[in-house]
Amino acid sequence: MSPVLYAFSVLGIIFVLYQFVGGIISYFLFGASITDDNVNLMRAISIVGQFLFMLVPAIILTRARGWDVKQHFRLRLPGLFQVILVIIAVAGLQIALQVYLIGQDYIFEHFLMPASLKPLIDQIKKMINDLYTKLVFAHSPGELIFIIFVIGVTPALCEEAVFRGIVQGSFEKGMKAAKSIVLCGMIFALFHLNPFAFVPLSILGIYFSFIVWRGNSIMLAVIAHFMNNSLAAVFLYFLGRDAVIIPSQSGSELSTPVLAANFIVGFSVFALATFFFWKESEKRSLRTVSNEP
Repeated sequence: MSPVLYAFSVLGIIFVLYQFVGGIISYFLFGASITDDNVNLMRAISIVGQFLFMLVPAIILTRARGWDVKQHFRLRLPGLFQVILVIIAVAGLQIALQVYLIGQDYIFEHFLMPASLKPLIDQIKKMINDLYTKLVFAHSPGELIFIIFVIGVTPALCEEAVFRGIVQGSFEKGMKAAKSIVLCGMIFALFHLNPFAFVPLSILGIYFSFIVWRGNSIMLAVIAHFMNNSLAAVFLYFLGRDAVIIPSQSGSELSTPVLAANFIVGFSVFALATFFFWKESEKRSLRTVSNEP
């Protein structure tokens, strides 16, 4: 089996394990809804499910192929300056993508969505946001730490082991780097089963894949993924539940100049940090080569 076909086989296995087997277990344990009474148990089950149905299969299937996990996953410590640049880039990218989501919502609602579908789409969006808020919103500092472990640490380790570990490593063995980076990022977005966030998730996934390829360390994507998810929990905790806004239901038009300024600033920060990351990775690679016997 070719490395690319093996990667798709791995994705199929993990998708069935996590989305279907894990989903069925969650349904029998909690039913169709998450309440304040069962939300912490749901978070705990999510941790177990990701480690059991994503991280463990990724390691087993890598070894089953005969690949060295450390080498295939690129388990190397990145440089401190690389880490700082990645954190700055993720912060800037988050700002730009939030503006994009508002613009996407506006265009879809006013130009693309039939009026007859608007109540249904708004209901689906509200359901997704309510679910997200219940899982991510913390009522105390202790609960915030637990949530950061649930949505920050766990996905950063488990999802990156799958997508930037076995999958991207397999893709790069069978196709050009640019194609593997883009394909891995888009599959990462599809895996989350959220059509409203497909574009932002694809961009994040592509960026995560890029920094792993360029920086030659999966830890860069783990850190970037952790920061991206954890910032959401921190902002929600300090700003309150009202921080999650569906633009079409906000009752007022947001200022276009303000949104444009936020997008320009966010994207500029992201672009500059990524540019310096490219240069720093090149220097680090040259230093590594020069130190080889």
